[in-house]
Amino acid sequence: MTDLSSYSLSTAWNYRKHRDAKGMADEIKSLGFDSVELNFALTESQVNDFVKLRDSGYIKISSTHNFCPLPNGAEPSIASPEYYSLSSLEDNERSLAVKFTKRSMDIAKRLGAPALVLHLGSLRIKDRTTKLFTALNRSELEKAKREALHERTMQAKPFLDKAKESLEDLLRYAERIDLSIALENRYYIRELPSLEEFKIIFELFDSKHLGYWHDTGHAQIYENLYIHKHEDYLEALSNNLIGVHLHDIIMFDDHRAPGCGEFDFKRLRPYLKPGTIKVIEAHRKVAAGEIKVSLSYLKRVL
Repeated sequence: MTDLSSYSLSTAWNYRKHRDAKGMADEIKSLGFDSVELNFALTESQVNDFVKLRDSGYIKISSTHNFCPLPNGAEPSIASPEYYSLSSLEDNERSLAVKFTKRSMDIAKRLGAPALVLHLGSLRIKDRTTKLFTALNRSELEKAKREALHERTMQAKPFLDKAKESLEDLLRYAERIDLSIALENRYYIRELPSLEEFKIIFELFDSKHLGYWHDTGHAQIYENLYIHKHEDYLEALSNNLIGVHLHDIIMFDDHRAPGCGEFDFKRLRPYLKPGTIKVIEAHRKVAAGEIKVSLSYLKRVL
């Protein structure tokens, strides 16, 4: 059983450094962690080895991130949570997305993970988010943002409808195997769900197996773009909160070690519950020493 009061580190940090699961686990344990989140770029062989490590008691699994393992033997270099999209308007792609998500759910259950972190898909429109990062002034930002949000509003419905169909199927399966699906707030404007779409989804699906996964960097990017305040997500969705991805940010550069950027993690404290899964999701640019410092920092402020 995973200790939900402890902190976990995502293999997103070191999967590129190690070909085998033991190497990833050894390095993560050396930093003071006893559990990991398996990210979406692991091969079937690596995931099977994590099953063995977990069964032997060597490491705990806090959560997994869809798709885990990679679908269809895909290479880690092309890994994506939307390798197949759950909101695709193409029935074949969406069917494959559902199929391999169920496979990920089975693996999560086998690993003893209480939740699978899920991206619900995106609109097939040109992304405008990164253009907002380069706006020269507030006026230019507001103009570009209005255009991006308007286009998204006009195009969203068919993609959201398909995402709901996928989710309905997945929730039936989640209830059958007793596993939670945790929908993550997203980075790009074209991605699903928006904050308002989260509210629609949780009103539509009244299931104890569906929850919210809060990503600190993504929420802060939306605050930095003057779209939502960081707390808007937590105020609206805290009753559904299952877990958090903890990473710091400097303006729009996220996935830094907590405590090494501009975000005040004490802002999360009112919303975290004893059972909230806490995962540091730093990327490979972060040094091992920074990870150790961030773990101490989070234990102090949260």
